[in-house]
Amino acid sequence: MDQKNSTVDLSMPGAGLYIELITDAILSYTAVVLKMVLNPILGVVSVCANLTNMAVFSKMGLSNGVNQNFFILSLSDSLIAVTALVNSAAYVCQVILKVYGKTLGGSNTDAQIVYWAAFFAFPFGQNFSLITTVVIALVRCCCVAMPLRVKDVLTARRQLSAILLFSAISSSVYLYAFYPLRVEYGRDPEDNSTVAFMVDAVWVVYIGFNNATFFGGFIVVAVCATILSLSLYRSVRFRKSFSSGKTRTGSGLSPPHADAQTRARQRDARVVKTVVMVSFSFIICNLVTIIYLVLFLALSGFGPLGRFANANQFTLMITETFALVNATVNIFIYASYNTGYRATLSHMLGRNRTKIGG
Repeated sequence: MDQKNSTVDLSMPGAGLYIELITDAILSYTAVVLKMVLNPILGVVSVCANLTNMAVFSKMGLSNGVNQNFFILSLSDSLIAVTALVNSAAYVCQVILKVYGKTLGGSNTDAQIVYWAAFFAFPFGQNFSLITTVVIALVRCCCVAMPLRVKDVLTARRQLSAILLFSAISSSVYLYAFYPLRVEYGRDPEDNSTVAFMVDAVWVVYIGFNNATFFGGFIVVAVCATILSLSLYRSVRFRKSFSSGKTRTGSGLSPPHADAQTRARQRDARVVKTVVMVSFSFIICNLVTIIYLVLFLALSGFGPLGRFANANQFTLMITETFALVNATVNIFIYASYNTGYRATLSHMLGRNRTKIGG
């Protein structure tokens, strides 16, 4: 639901220019493109993609920590997609009822309440996905740095416990912050229609916790992705030098245990590549969220009712779109870098074709 700007203080340097960049018209067009077209499409694709991921990783076996964590990441991403879909659907209903309410004989206040409920539910799935991504990146980074010790210490069950524990803590904080929420009604001065808001959230708790966890998680994932990328680069250089040396010496066939070690190293390298790509996808898609948080903290009036209200809503819509992109692209990463995922998916699709054809 779009909210109008309060009075703009043009004496503030650059304020007039900034507001003019995000006019009401630009905001309306952006809402039509994102909230009514692109985000619903991304939401449906994301739900289908993550359900596919969950089915494939479940088929591969969840006793493995890698498969287990990617399964959980797909689950959290599907929650993001579902809440975004509900939010967009409620927004579409608001627009339809606002325009054709008299003809249809309905009120858009119910759609507004659903819109705000989905809006406040969105951080739960987003933080769940953040925590899972942090655990995936940290565990793989530790496996590269201390391969022998980490595999015995950071078992799949302990990784699961860490994800569930921190997710439960974050959900508890969000519930505390949102528990006082109540619906308040007002009047839209343009058409004198009833407008529903949700007010009285404990914003200090929500903003403080959300900023701390998101900034911290983003930094951890970025550092781990950098370390893993450097490790991959060194590994590739070592393999090239080893292969060239082996060719020059004309060595014979490798013993069976050497072949097994080579396959294990290749498998670990593929896992690292997958984690690196998932991490970089997270970093790129959440840069907009980081920008939004920085603007919210640093720019006075960058709020839903402040002098930069249009810029706030514009950035929020872009943030939601990129969150949906991040929740969708992982299926392509798994299919490109995880041979087990690719083989299992091909087997499942082949079996389904056989059933349909038979």
